[in-house]
Amino acid sequence: MGHEYKITAKLTQKQRSEIAELLENNRYFYERDEKVVEFRHPENNGKMPNLYVGFEPDGLYVCQNGSSYLWTYLDDLKEYFEKEIVDFEIIDYSE
Repeated sequence: MGHEYKITAKLTQKQRSEIAELLENNRYFYERDEKVVEFRHPENNGKMPNLYVGFEPDGLYVCQNGSSYLWTYLDDLKEYFEKEIVDFEIIDYSE
């Protein structure tokens, strides 16, 4: 199991769509369904992605399988929250 986080935030449908698009433009984007976005390095051919982000009603669920730092590969998401002044809270499930 990776390092799990919850980013709680009240996101509008427009923000959710913009975040999904932002994540799909990430160079490590692998695949997406309606609720989960997976990221994988080209050399990773194992079963687990490097990272996945799940859309939940109260924010985003993040599982980092290759890092313990929440924002690894998610700098654009962090910048989006700052630019859009999204009020969010981080829950670290490993604490």
